[in-house]
Amino acid sequence: MIPGVFVSASLGKLILALIHNSYTNLIHGGEIDVSINKKDDASEIIVSANGPSVKLDSEKIEILNGNTNIAISTSKCIAYYSRSLIEHLNIDLKIESSEDNVRYIINF
Repeated sequence: MIPGVFVSASLGKLILALIHNSYTNLIHGGEIDVSINKKDDASEIIVSANGPSVKLDSEKIEILNGNTNIAISTSKCIAYYSRSLIEHLNIDLKIESSEDNVRYIINF
């Protein structure tokens, strides 16, 4: 535990959902890292997936960014749940990616 960083149940659920999303990005294996950084009045949580050929599902990214006009399916329900938590918590999610890494960044 990091002193001074409180993670609510909803934020904990979002972290777990982003870990699941990260896992689905690792089609050839790899590892998932979660870091929590405290900065003065704000905190940052980064969930990252690192491995060869990280694959991003463009529809899941659109859902996470707020486009909920995409048909729901079993493979997208965690992305929809994540989006619901993001809106409930009134926080922003930033997604950064490269060939071998994807990072989900939450600032609160």
